[in-house]
Amino acid sequence: MLTIFNPGALPFGMSVEKLMDPNHNSIPRNRLIAMLFYDTGLIERYGSGIQRILDDCNKHGFPTPEFNDLELGFQVIFHKDIYTEEHLARKGLNERQIEAVNLVR
Repeated sequence: MLTIFNPGALPFGMSVEKLMDPNHNSIPRNRLIAMLFYDTGLIERYGSGIQRILDDCNKHGFPTPEFNDLELGFQVIFHKDIYTEEHLARKGLNERQIEAVNLVR
């Protein structure tokens, strides 16, 4: 598990639910830094980061990360364990093989 915490809350009017919408409005906390990142090519467009995170996790078979709007900041939790029983079964392992993987883990 990897947890990333930012001590700043989401901008006013933004919620985790709105962030999950790929067409949400971008509300940069610091417009000058956002413009600098855009102008130098470090970001391709405003407001695309959450969707890219979701797409990359899905593409590589990782669980969807948790996004938490906390009182003192914003938190993202990435779970690295893709070896769930469901994932292993989709890969074609039988119950005995899944149990062996769980024991090794």
